[in-house]
Amino acid sequence: MRDGNIIAKIWKLAWPLLVFFMIQALTGVVGGTAVSFLGSSNPAYAFLEELLESPSLIILLLAVSSIVTAFIFWLVYLRDNRRRKKFAPQRLLTSYELTIPTVIFMLLFCVGGVLISSCIISFLPESAAYDELTDMIISSGRIPVYLAVGVLGPVCEELLFRGLIYRRSRDFWGVLPAVLISSAVFGIAHMNGIQTVNAFILGILLAVCYEHGGTILFPMLVHILNNSFSVWESFQMANLPAEEMESAAPYLVPEFIAGVVLTVVFGWLVFARSTRENRI
Repeated sequence: MRDGNIIAKIWKLAWPLLVFFMIQALTGVVGGTAVSFLGSSNPAYAFLEELLESPSLIILLLAVSSIVTAFIFWLVYLRDNRRRKKFAPQRLLTSYELTIPTVIFMLLFCVGGVLISSCIISFLPESAAYDELTDMIISSGRIPVYLAVGVLGPVCEELLFRGLIYRRSRDFWGVLPAVLISSAVFGIAHMNGIQTVNAFILGILLAVCYEHGGTILFPMLVHILNNSFSVWESFQMANLPAEEMESAAPYLVPEFIAGVVLTVVFGWLVFARSTRENRI
């Protein structure tokens, strides 16, 4: 699959991303269109306008768009696997043995990645957009946020960025270029300076997980653990007084070192449990 027109290859990487953004945009457009049709004189206009600005509704729309796009990308992912003539229904669930020790190692590997990215974010300049996003998440309630951001979002994003963009890039140019391309696109797609850095680092870890785990479920689970931990951390930090947050600054370096140790040690333990036959 490494032969062929470069434009055709780029298009095969680009169109799933366009579909992803179009569906996200359409979920907001549907609500906005409903408001415009009502007109400002309609009693329901003010209610719907306020509802569209509600963080809870934004989280709901995010969940809906994630479900729709995940379904579409899942079908495309299966089609791609059939074209590679390597797809077997049982492989998806059995290519990697998710034992209890493996899940624990994956969790600690994920915690290490979160600690590293948290420290990097702390050293970056403050971002109003990032602060607004954090405030929106906190004001939406724990359960909806855990469902939309912690579970549905990662499932959708893994099918897109690892299942399609990484796999297709790997078919075209090999593993290393595919890791860098999929991670860069994953970071840029978050469209926020702080999140871009965080997502790029996470994207590399997830691509490595997929390459060595042999199943899309592996990076999905790590991504779910990562996002759920980040959501939990956001809620915990929101309850801390400003003085306590400032007093935590001296601990950033030890936190970063701990993150590196966790990532390296437990990453190695996870990948050591996989065999070459498990690789995609």
